[in-house]
Amino acid sequence: QTWNAGTGSRPATHRLMAHDGIVALQIAMALSMLISAALLVQSVSSLRSVDPGFRSDNLLLASLDPAAGGYDSNRIDGFWRATLEQVSRVPGVQSVSLAKTVPLAPGRQRQPWVHAATGEKIEIDTNVVGPSYFQTLGIPVLRGREFDQDDGRTSRLVVIVNERLAAMFWPQQD
Repeated sequence: QTWNAGTGSRPATHRLMAHDGIVALQIAMALSMLISAALLVQSVSSLRSVDPGFRSDNLLLASLDPAAGGYDSNRIDGFWRATLEQVSRVPGVQSVSLAKTVPLAPGRQRQPWVHAATGEKIEIDTNVVGPSYFQTLGIPVLRGREFDQDDGRTSRLVVIVNERLAAMFWPQQD
């Protein structure tokens, strides 16, 4: 390497090589970002074709907190009943329901369970839902019945389980 004694700099060819290297690096980074973006678009497109297990079209989700609006625990049940009644009267509404957690949302509630026969410990996703929940989401209830207006805090406890849990805890039983 020779240095230009007058300027103390490298010859122009070294500067060009460094410049070319930076340009090549920028092109490589841009290409990798372009490929990543294309893969993301393809993944999102593929997700749209997956059946989520519930009807996702023509749904309106609303998050309400009656306690934040000044309702105490004695008035909250009345708030939900009145809200469902008013929303069900809106023209075009076919079904309304309540749920503590909506499908595919973060913040699932997990409950520990122990299989009585095997002692296996598992965690089960749970949700608190209202009457017509499964009808509203287009989820068929294969056995038994959906929750109704008579199911509440003071009534006999009722639970709906999926096929996998039923097969695990009550194999070959109805």
